[in-house]
Amino acid sequence: AQITIDGNAVVVKQDGKIVDVVPAFRNPNGKGFLIPENRNGTRWIKTDPRTSKRILDIEDKKHYGQVRQIVQLAKDWNEKNGKKLKSYHVEAIVIQHFMNKDSDKNRSIHANADEFFYRLPEYISSSQLKDPATDEKLGGYLSLSDKENAIKSAMRTRDNIDKARSAKDAGDGEKSLNYYRKALYDEGDD
Repeated sequence: AQITIDGNAVVVKQDGKIVDVVPAFRNPNGKGFLIPENRNGTRWIKTDPRTSKRILDIEDKKHYGQVRQIVQLAKDWNEKNGKKLKSYHVEAIVIQHFMNKDSDKNRSIHANADEFFYRLPEYISSSQLKDPATDEKLGGYLSLSDKENAIKSAMRTRDNIDKARSAKDAGDGEKSLNYYRKALYDEGDD
């Protein structure tokens, strides 16, 4: 077995399987657990995976299976942009985005992803965004520099979405697709 440390988790890899082990204690002040924010354990954060999953299931069903897809797309975007945000932060942002939207079965995954990524800089810069499962403010772990860098990455994505929309409006589907690839996957040429 290969054993490594990744943030607050001990990662065990064996026979193609990966298991993350995170120390957790029941939250004495409510539901869920307390886990260390980092490997130093200097700050503990609330987590409630069961409630998070239940909320994700509800929103995903309400929005015709698109929430989970956009969570994965947002996590991929975060990975390609230097993993500036923690995975639970990305997931909570997507859930919050959809919790504030009416359900529309005619709205495509493309339109919902476009709107989410266009608004992502606002979400990252907001100090009011909270984890829907724990009501904890999100992003407290980010230094000012890390937050600014995450916002810059999100702004680059927004700029490419603007260019993609303009190209689409001009009838240039190939150029539009290229800008969307650049926005979400950092691929494509200008």
